[in-house]
Amino acid sequence: MTQMNVNETVWNLTQSVQESGQAIAQSAVEAQERNIRYAQSVLTNGTEVLKSHVESTRSLMEEVVGQAQKPQEVFQSVTNSAVSAQERNIQFVQSVVENGIRVLHSHA
Repeated sequence: MTQMNVNETVWNLTQSVQESGQAIAQSAVEAQERNIRYAQSVLTNGTEVLKSHVESTRSLMEEVVGQAQKPQEVFQSVTNSAVSAQERNIQFVQSVVENGIRVLHSHA
């Protein structure tokens, strides 16, 4: 009878260790998936910000060429474009930081 209790205890312990290992592995897989989604969002958002900058620069250059005789208007356009670009940069950085914090919290 004692041998059967020992075998049952060993079996239960083995099952517990196996279940714990599976839970750890699943948690690691989920963490890796969150990391991948985070990295993809950083790259996607960064690409969109850069595309926006390219388009803004292209528009600004066309405007500058068209208004070469009006230096004050050119200066105002450049200033407005720079401010808009900076606002997009700030939004992008805020997005990266907020997503990073969410990923880190989900890992904790």
